[in-house]
Amino acid sequence: MTKIKINENSISKAIYNAQNRLEVFDGNSYYLIPLKTSIPKSNQHFIARAIDTGLEVVLNYRNIKKIIIDYTSYNCV
Repeated sequence: MTKIKINENSISKAIYNAQNRLEVFDGNSYYLIPLKTSIPKSNQHFIARAIDTGLEVVLNYRNIKKIIIDYTSYNCV
């Protein structure tokens, strides 16, 4: 499985490259990142929607364990 470094630039590239779906996993829950709208993000945090609750949450880049781009999974370093 390919490993990628997750940061503000890689999230922006993933949003640009994703055609259908973009998810992240922090070890506890999966979160959906909207593709058609701009998401608030900084060099340390970004906003995503929890799949199980539907609530928007602030996630820290360093806590992300896996990113899923159009059903292809990548481990994060």
